[in-house]
Formats: sequence, structure tokens, C-alpha cells
Amino acid sequence: MPHTPPELLVVVPYYNRQETIQRTVNSILSQTHDNFQLLIVDDASEVPARDVVNPDPRIRFFKMKQNSGRYFIDAVATRANPYPYYMPHDSDDESVPDRLAVLKQRMGHGDVDVVYNLEHRIELDGNQQTMPVAPFFIPLQRSKLVHRAHHSALYKNEILLSSGGYHPGFRVSYDTFMINVLKLVAKTDIIAEPLYVRHKMEESLTGSVETGLKSPYRARVRERLAQLFYQCYDRPDQTQAIIEGSIAQKTKAQMNCEIVRLRKEMNWS
Repeated sequence: MPHTPPELLVVVPYYNRQETIQRTVNSILSQTHDNFQLLIVDDASEVPARDVVNPDPRIRFFKMKQNSGRYFIDAVATRANPYPYYMPHDSDDESVPDRLAVLKQRMGHGDVDVVYNLEHRIELDGNQQTMPVAPFFIPLQRSKLVHRAHHSALYKNEILLSSGGYHPGFRVSYDTFMINVLKLVAKTDIIAEPLYVRHKMEESLTGSVETGLKSPYRARVRERLAQLFYQCYDRPDQTQAIIEGSIAQKTKAQMNCEIVRLRKEMNWS
């Protein structure tokens, strides 16, 4: 039988998550919908991903030249992605076995461009809660960016790129901005089921003193993103140009270099 190429790229950025990465990989490889390519991107980790992930022919690895962060990796991967669909996935979280199948089925109805799902969160103290669906449906506001859902969703890659997609110049908070922009310019939906399990970690960008939710650094980033969103809100047909135009030339050059290298190593035309 002829080989059927994957239709979906699942990307897991990895940085010193050797205790959790195999759990994440197992949850992805156990999906009932299996027509995907799993790419683990090692973000210049001290402990290489290849050394801690069990070998499997369904997994491919790519190593960044320097630590660049989650959004830089997604910016590179989406721009290099040869497949119609894209799904980012954190290296310390899990997807329930039928997650991809449910999201793919929903995307197949009504010409939906992006499908999110509820997130089940496990806190550091062991307490658990399923995040509410209500924030997703709050009307868009020019003056306020609402955190609507976790950005690990099923995206049509073309729509993601045409909306501006991931910005390689941010380290925190960009997912909230991106989800709001997508609601502005694309057809988005959410599955009211907790198909994604998020494990809160002690060493995380949201929990650290320097980059935490209440840090001055994050407040400055949010202000930058608010200004960028004003521009997108006022000119929704120009979101791609607005976001692309806000990327520093040095960052764009680094991103383009990694795109070329990723395509070459993966043998993507």
C-alpha cells in the first residue's frame, strides 16, 4: 500500500523537562487519530531530548542552536510545516487519547479554522480543576485581552499564518494575544470537554519571580501586546502585515535561518 503522508504536525518544545517529557510523548502517541507527525524541538536543553525519550519511529527530533523559547519555536515550526494542520503541545502536559479525533471531527463540520478544548489543571498542591468555558465566549474588546483558552489547539496552518501566527520575539503572554486575534479574523470554536491535562510546574515562566503573572516584566509585555492588538483590532484585514512588521530584523533573520535548517533536516520541500 502507498504511504499516506501525515496531515498534522504536533510540535513539543522541550527544555529540561526530562521528568515529564515521556509522559507527554506517551499521551500523544496513544491518540486514536494517528495521522500525524510528532516533532520534539530541543530548545538547547542541558539534558538532550534524545537521551530521555524512548525511541519510536513516529518521533523526529530537531535541536535549536540557542535557547529561544516556546513562541520562537512555534513561529519556526508553523512557517516550515508542510502539512495542513498544526498542534502545539507543552512538554509537561498530557492529551487524553481521543483528543485529536474529537478536535478533528469538530473541525470537519462548519468550516472551522481553529478548535480549542477545555483544560483540566493539576495544581502544585495536588488540587484539580477544570477551567471554565465561559471566557472563550466573552465578546472581543479593543481595550482588553481576555485569556480565553490554552493555546494547545488544532489549527489550520494556513489560517494561523495568514492571521500573523506565532511571534518569535515574545517569551510570555503571546498566546493570549494570538487567540484574541484569531477570534477577530478566523472561525474558532471550543469543545466543552477537558481533553488537555495541564500540570502546573514549580519552575515555569508563569511562576518565576522574573516572568511570573504579577511581575513587572510580564506587565510590560502585556502593554506591548495591548498596543499591538489595538492595531489589529482597527485593521483586521492587515493582521499578518502588522504582526510581521513588529518582528525585529535580527529576530526575523534568526527565525528564517532556523526555518531553512528545519526544512532541510526534516526533508520538507
